[in-house]
This record gives sequence, C-alpha cells and structure tokens, in this order.
Amino acid sequence: MCLVVDRLAAELAGGVRTIGLVLEPGTDPARVAAAARNAVGADGTVLTGASRDALAAKQDEMTRWIGGQVLTAMALLSAFVTVFNVSSTFAFAVAQRRREFGLLRTIGATPRQVRRLVYGEALAVGVVGAGAGAVAGVVMAPAMTGALIDAGFQPAGFEVAIRWWVPAAAWALGVAVALAGAGAAARRASRVKPLEAMREAAVDNRPMTRRRWVTGLTATGLGAACSAGTAVAGADAMVLLVLGAAMGLTAGLTLLLPVLTRPVIGALTRPLARRPGATAVLVRENMLTSVRRTSATIAPVLATVAFAVLITSAVQTTQSAGTTRQAAAVRAEAAVVPRGTPGLSDAVVDRVEGTALLSTTVYGGEGGAALSAAGVTPGFDWTYRARAPRSDTVVVTAAVAAAHGWREGRSATLTFEDGRTRHLRVTAVLDDSRPYQMFLPREVVRAHDPSALADVIYRSTAAPPPPLSGLGAQQVPVAVHAASDDAEEDRLVWRCSA
Repeated sequence: MCLVVDRLAAELAGGVRTIGLVLEPGTDPARVAAAARNAVGADGTVLTGASRDALAAKQDEMTRWIGGQVLTAMALLSAFVTVFNVSSTFAFAVAQRRREFGLLRTIGATPRQVRRLVYGEALAVGVVGAGAGAVAGVVMAPAMTGALIDAGFQPAGFEVAIRWWVPAAAWALGVAVALAGAGAAARRASRVKPLEAMREAAVDNRPMTRRRWVTGLTATGLGAACSAGTAVAGADAMVLLVLGAAMGLTAGLTLLLPVLTRPVIGALTRPLARRPGATAVLVRENMLTSVRRTSATIAPVLATVAFAVLITSAVQTTQSAGTTRQAAAVRAEAAVVPRGTPGLSDAVVDRVEGTALLSTTVYGGEGGAALSAAGVTPGFDWTYRARAPRSDTVVVTAAVAAAHGWREGRSATLTFEDGRTRHLRVTAVLDDSRPYQMFLPREVVRAHDPSALADVIYRSTAAPPPPLSGLGAQQVPVAVHAASDDAEEDRLVWRCSA
C-alpha cells in the first residue's frame, strides 16, 4: 500500500464515477431512485436492481462473457452429440428388429403405427433420462459454484440461483433431443415392408438413399467451407466457424458412413481373412455385409473422436494464427511489459526508446459505449505502419468505426475518465488486429487520466535498454507478448475441450 498526500491524490484521481446509496430498512427503493434521478438530471444515470451489473469490473464482465461463450458452446455440442448418439442407437435397434417390424406390418400394422411405436420408445427413454438429468442438475448446481469460479468461468462472489423454469426447460430440451434423434430411425422402421419378415439374409442391398447422399455431401461441404473460412476470419467469427466445421464435418462423415464402411473396414480387417479359422472371417464378413448395423455402431465413436480432434486442433490453430497476426501487426525489436506491477510508470517509458501504449477507457458513440483506448508516443506511425494521432485527433479500428458511424475526416465525441468531453477528428481507420479499439495522443490521455499506466512499450532500437528490474518491468519478444494477450481465454477454452 502506498500513502500519498491529499493534493497528490487529487491530481491522480480520475474523479468520482459512482456514488452508492445505502437505504435504511423499510425504505422504498423506487422513491429513492426517483429522487436521485431528479437530483442528478442529465449529468448522470441512476442504476437500480439488476442494472447495477453495469458497475461490475471490466475483468469480471470479460470473465462472464468468456465463461458464457464456452458453456454455451459446450451445451450446443452436447445436444448435437446426444442427437447423434440417440440416432445411432435407434438406427442399430431398427436394423436388429427389421423382421419384428416386418411381422407387425404382416398382421396389419400401418407405417404410422410403426413410426409411433419407435417414437413412443424414444419418448419413454427421453422422459426418464431428461428427468434424471434435470434433477441431478438442480442438486449439483450449488456445488458447481466453486468449480466455475476456480475454472475462471465466473468471477469471485458468483452464486447460483435456482429458477423453476431452468430444470423444466432442460427436461423439455432433453425430451426433444431424444425425439429428434429417433426421427430418422422411426421413418426407416415405418418403411419396412411385410415381406421383410421372410428375409433371412443380413445383406444391405441399398444402405444409402438419395436423401442421405444429398444431406451427407451438403453437410460435409458446409463443414469444409467453415474450416476454410477460419483462415481469414476474425476472432469473433472464428468461434462460430469452428463449431460449424466440427458439426458439419462430423454430421457429413456420419451420414456417409455406409459408403465408407466397406472400403475402410475391408482394408483394416484384411489381415483377419488370412488368419486360420472361421471366426475372424465371419467377423469381417458380418461387418461388410451388415453395413447399416456396422455404421450405426461406429457413429457414436466417430462423433466423439471427431469432435475431440476437431475442437482441440481448431483451438491450437486459432491460438497460433491469432498470435502470429498480432505479432505481424507490430514492427518492433522487442516488447517491454510489467513485471509484478499493474503497469509501466513514466520512469520506464522515459528509459525505453519506442512506442508506449498508455491504457485508458473512453466513452462515446452509440449509447456512450466504453471503449479501450491507448495514448501513444510519436513512434506509433513506425511501429504500426499507420498515421499517428496528433493533437485533437484519434485513430480507431474498423469494427469501432462501423459500429458508431465514424469515418476518416469526421469528428468523434469522446468522454474521458475525468468526466470531460472532447471532440476529436478521426484521422485513420485501422484493421481489427490491434490490441485497442482506438489510439490517442499520449498527452491527451495523461491530461484526462493522470493515474494511467502503460501496458507495453514496443522498443524500436536495436540496442537493449538499461536494466529495468528495479522498475517492475521486463523485456520479452513481441510474439511472446502477443500470445499472453489471449492466454486466459485460451486457458478456459482448453479446459473446456479437455
């Protein structure tokens, strides 16, 4: 802890941003909020109830966002894999009970009745399984609070609140997933002809229908397109493309399994045919002749392995691509970063010749959005190969410019940490590979945020800087610093995929 005199504290303070009102027992919050709004007028905003989440720390907001994205992706993948597993299980059951359905058709059962029979079995399994899962979720949810916080999916102080509609929705979703998974098998069972009861051979004469061909090839093509799109996509679109590639390729290959089964199984089991005895030959020929049954058995394993391989490899590829893109956007000999301190002081900036990024937050554009900004030194134009901001100017990224209607040569109204507002002219629009959403002259940031610290200094000279260990700083390669920016997000995604 560092103690300073009142005068220095006033110089470093960015102003009063929030005033908390503690109510006495029995006080009507609505009346107090109305009185506060009358007192504040247009100079501030009164937040009550759930809207107070806007005051949460930026790091907590980012943690919730990342955790929400990862958990949502896990839920989608779980539902997708469950549909595949249920579909494969019922496809196997229908293939095994083909003669049974033929007998039902022989004694007068209609296709609709056979289809209803399969759906009824799926409904019974879904109701019991989804109910057990919903109850287990309610019981285990409070115990998961600590695990979510320890894993970094939620900030400290997070508590689980049970809502009655959540387990009800989970139960309904589980039943819907079970019915969706059994849909294809139910339709196949309803198409069994009465004469199927007379069949003894287990050979599948037509394992692939025209609809399955079209659907399988379309899903594989979409998955391949999503996979190719990850090479040029931004960070936000990358997650959706990875999920699309995993789902599309897995679904496509699973649907095309009957075509791939015979050549692949034939090649893998060829040594069995050369072994003495009939057992090995019977196993091999049984898999080759009962293509649908073999495909239904392989599908759950294929889906599990495919998702694991695709997701983990995509995470690794995305991490490497993001690091390379960020490092390539910067031209510098090395990066000087904090070591055991929240940021770099002006004393460090004065010792290192290069471009310092003085981190701050500004508010502007649609809805007074909070935007990450950096005050930069004159070496910015050389480091980032872009026009440097001068006095009363600002440089913004393409995403921010598009979101708030800012264009080169236009004026942007920004509010700084001390509450003062300035009109700055946009002099350049950069691509979204930059670590901040906008760049300002360093003297402008320092004037409005006296306590701001630099996040990094990109050294532009070949000669190493003087020793920095006593100033809470260290020098690292640019690529290492670029990788550290996404280290926490990568850790959460890897924990999810593991």
